Amino acid sequence: MELKRNAEVVQQCSRWIERVFTSIAEVRTQFVEIIEPYVQQAQPIEIPAAARKQLFQAATHHLEQYASDGVGLIFQRRLMSAASPALEWWIRDGDEILRQEFVNDPGSPMFYDYEQLEWFRGGFGAEARTIAGPYIDYLGVNDYITTWTIPLTVHGRTVGVVGLDMKVNTVEKFLIPILLKAAQRRAAVVNESSQVIVSTIGPLASGTLVETVPEGYALLPLDVEDLELQLLVKTE
Repeated sequence: MELKRNAEVVQQCSRWIERVFTSIAEVRTQFVEIIEPYVQQAQPIEIPAAARKQLFQAATHHLEQYASDGVGLIFQRRLMSAASPALEWWIRDGDEILRQEFVNDPGSPMFYDYEQLEWFRGGFGAEARTIAGPYIDYLGVNDYITTWTIPLTVHGRTVGVVGLDMKVNTVEKFLIPILLKAAQRRAAVVNESSQVIVSTIGPLASGTLVETVPEGYALLPLDVEDLELQLLVKTE
């Protein structure tokens, strides 16, 4: 019975994570349709104001339809014209959708050097699905978050990433009820870096590094394409 319950939790967690990535792919399709005319192989990318307004509308639609806390597209900096922002990111602020501002001056101590961050290096450099965190985004949205990204490819060329932020408490809202169905109601979703994303195991809070599997627990692989996520679950 416990094996069956744990298998069901694996399946439900996997399906929820896949649905999140499906929502990112959907908004990416909308973003690409908007920016395609402005992405040329031999020129800096410059997105005009009218197209940026369309990007905002696509982001707003996403945030109205899904539970993410922020969404947008981020280009590799060297590809962009000086007149066009490399980051287009919008966040939920109560009932409003606002554009998130970042410091892009390399000389500033608040410079948002996103190209060095896991979510950009995975989505752009490795051209792969990536879940970064949980982490505190001090220079971005300044909250405890996870960031989910996929490559942004236009005319066969990867130019950046499309992604979303989900606060840890947002992820918990959806995954904790699933984890409580596990054997003895003790389980945790663990990322590829062995860090706990969400958990119902008291000593293993979100963000904890699981260096060794605790006695009486086992790691079960989640069925999520391209990601080696695992479910840590009580077995005895």
